[in-house]
Amino acid sequence: MSKNIFLFILITILFSCFYSQKLFAQYQLKGIVTSAKKEPLSNASVKVKPIHQNKIVSYSFTNQNGLFTLELNKQSLDSLEIEISCIGYQTQKAQLKGLSFDNILIDLETTIHKLPEVRVKSNPVIEKKDTLSYTIKPFTQATDAVIGDVLKRIPGIEVTESGVIKFQGRAINRYYIEGLNLLDDKYNVANRNIPATSVEKVQILENHQPIKILDSVSFSNQAALNLILTDKARGRIIGRLKLGAGISPLLLDNEINPMKFNKNTQFINSYKYNNTGINYSDELTLLNSSNISSNFVSNTTENPLLSIPSANIPRTNTQRFLFNNSHTLTFNQLYKSKTDVNIKTNFDFIVDKQNQNNSNMNTIYFPNDTIQFKESQALNLEKILSRFFFTVEKNTKNYFFLNAFKIQYLKNRNFGQQNTTLNTTQSFLNNHISFLNNGNFINKKGSTLIVGNYQVSYSNMPQSLSILPGIYDSIFNFGNVYDELLQKLKIKTFYAGAELGLSRRFNNISFQNTVSANFTNQNFTSNLLKLYSGKYDSVSYNFNNQIDIHQYLITNTFSLSYKIRNAKVSLSVPVAYIDQKYQYTIKDTSNKRLFYNYNLSVQIPFTSRISTYLSSSLSTYYTSPYFSTNNTILSNYRMLQNNAGIFNNNKSFTNSLLINYKDALKIIFASIGVTQEKFTQPFIYNNLFIGNLSIMEALLFNNTNSSWNVGGRISKYFISLKTSLVLGLSYKRTENFQMNKNILSISNVNSLNINSTISSKIGSMIIDHSLQYQRILSGINQTLAPSFLLNQTISNSIVFSEFSYIKINVEQSYFKRPGATERNFFFIDLSFKRKLKNKKIDIEANWLNILNTNNFETLSFSANNRTQSFYVLRPAQAMLKVAFNF
Repeated sequence: MSKNIFLFILITILFSCFYSQKLFAQYQLKGIVTSAKKEPLSNASVKVKPIHQNKIVSYSFTNQNGLFTLELNKQSLDSLEIEISCIGYQTQKAQLKGLSFDNILIDLETTIHKLPEVRVKSNPVIEKKDTLSYTIKPFTQATDAVIGDVLKRIPGIEVTESGVIKFQGRAINRYYIEGLNLLDDKYNVANRNIPATSVEKVQILENHQPIKILDSVSFSNQAALNLILTDKARGRIIGRLKLGAGISPLLLDNEINPMKFNKNTQFINSYKYNNTGINYSDELTLLNSSNISSNFVSNTTENPLLSIPSANIPRTNTQRFLFNNSHTLTFNQLYKSKTDVNIKTNFDFIVDKQNQNNSNMNTIYFPNDTIQFKESQALNLEKILSRFFFTVEKNTKNYFFLNAFKIQYLKNRNFGQQNTTLNTTQSFLNNHISFLNNGNFINKKGSTLIVGNYQVSYSNMPQSLSILPGIYDSIFNFGNVYDELLQKLKIKTFYAGAELGLSRRFNNISFQNTVSANFTNQNFTSNLLKLYSGKYDSVSYNFNNQIDIHQYLITNTFSLSYKIRNAKVSLSVPVAYIDQKYQYTIKDTSNKRLFYNYNLSVQIPFTSRISTYLSSSLSTYYTSPYFSTNNTILSNYRMLQNNAGIFNNNKSFTNSLLINYKDALKIIFASIGVTQEKFTQPFIYNNLFIGNLSIMEALLFNNTNSSWNVGGRISKYFISLKTSLVLGLSYKRTENFQMNKNILSISNVNSLNINSTISSKIGSMIIDHSLQYQRILSGINQTLAPSFLLNQTISNSIVFSEFSYIKINVEQSYFKRPGATERNFFFIDLSFKRKLKNKKIDIEANWLNILNTNNFETLSFSANNRTQSFYVLRPAQAMLKVAFNF
């Protein structure tokens, strides 16, 4: 019922929006500005504003031929006047009423002005068609080291905690450096290494279509980001060598990151080592979620099924809680030939060792029971990642080709003590190797585009989890004490797919139809073993899985895009047929099904400043076949999971509305949006607890989880105050079905989130303040209890000159949960930086955790689960760093 209501509302909004295009239609005002001698005047300013007022309604500049074009709301013409000015000429004004829209002729008389001495303040944001250009210098503070520090302060741009860059609420689809795509999804490498002083401008390319040949065929509502470097940084090797050492205990923080960017060749390389708690491996995270989801089907992403439970990552500086010993190495090279062929090589290598000494208090709510237990961990975690990409791409207006080869090796080796009512020693091992080759091509034949893509991949992922001594004797060994419980599994996946289609444009309408076919072969084995009387034996047949899966998927996708004036509509409807064959140990089964998806998006700019995005999508997809195991797996020491051989076909239904406002002249950006999501699975887990052990058995059930999210964000830069301000507000409501001992319930989590950041320069002081506040209501069947969380940081930097500053940082973390006293934590940090006069050497001293706070706590919520995590923190530490810039 709610789905039909929403579709009715969506159709009504669409109709209203298209009607409003006529009601509030923007009409073009065209003309030419000439001198008294009828010579065209370029760069003349043309403004439209209310009569006798200074408020600008629309503005433009004449081109080299003296021509100008403006967009206006016809309803308000009677009260408007046009003003034309040009240096060396007299300003002229005229009322719009009665003027011809298509051919306004303006002649300016010359004049002589004796100008007093003036200081001109230019606007740091310039808008030209779909491109916004930010001049970096006004947004840069003396404390900014890399370009990522500056981006967080630029209005309209948002950088999430993971590093994802958003513009007006949407993630960017490309990150360019001087117009070239060197890093693909790893743009954290650029954000955290390119010096802020090496960037002159940041460009936002709105509605960016990264494939040039599709620019007039397939519309995009995402933006791209492009860095324009300074002349001094362009075409030469830049970077820095940093050496850092400290105490409590011996601390090291070293790095070298040479880079070079010019018209045809680019590279950025980096090696970093530290044991101070800085997580440099985050720089190598792949940030494009669409690529991650496509690789998930072929099982080429990091996806461990077994684990040792550990505390959640807290929202605070990693240098407070992360005990690490980490090496990261990355090489990224790009060469562009004279025929516009880009050849890229990207190599990453990580060796990351961490020690954790934390604990969790877990509370799980059911209507007939509340499960609560505390677990402590003393863990040693080791991760080794080696990844290589080789990409060949040609991207022109008439032809597109891309072939990408990827090989990756990942090893996780975790070991430690897990203390609850059971005291165990656990070890986890994951070895994952994968190969992937994928490509795309688009060729133009007359007015028709031939579109194709392909992918072939293979992955092998063996995992094991060992628990010493053996646990739950009555379940796993008939009540007899035994030495070890060992869960082993292996997943091998081969995937091959291809797609071919045609695309054509007729006036304002573009059509595309593609047919794709893919094949997946997956072999999954698992065995739960026990060490008893000196030998390993299988616990029982019920804990063994052996499945050979063959999956065929054929899809026909019809897409159309329609453009009327500035409004854009796109619709994609894939219709698919899936054939799955499962060969279990004692039986075979199959699943055949025809299904469809759709994706509808509408973009309507009401004015040059206000635009609206509406989208509605239905996605029916099947998870990786091994999720349909028919016997039990020990996922971790306190969870047994049985999927009962249920075919895991999921449905995701999403509707969203986003309204954006931007005024480049006043440097203000705002967005407000609402999103409804429904996610449906064909089963629900029935939980049964024996002590801390959760036995989860899948039962057939139309399991629909829903959420509503409404929020807004506004950012503004005040030129005269040298201040950036960001305010955000959101409310999210989620509902999830839960089952415990065959009793069904609904868990609710409702959260109100307020966040703000402000950065201001007052004389020689730089003040930065950030705040995140959450009010969370969580519980079962609308019986909700409130919790409160607050994190805020204030930094005060005193700049003595362009060569030195001192900075003090104060952080507060507060929370309160039902039935417990409030918890409040404070941290103080101090740093000093001095740049030698030749600006080639930086000397920096840091004193972190001055108060020597040695413990920390956080709260987290998920469905009917509340977790309070306790952390042992690093002691106060002092560091001295010397950086040589080149």
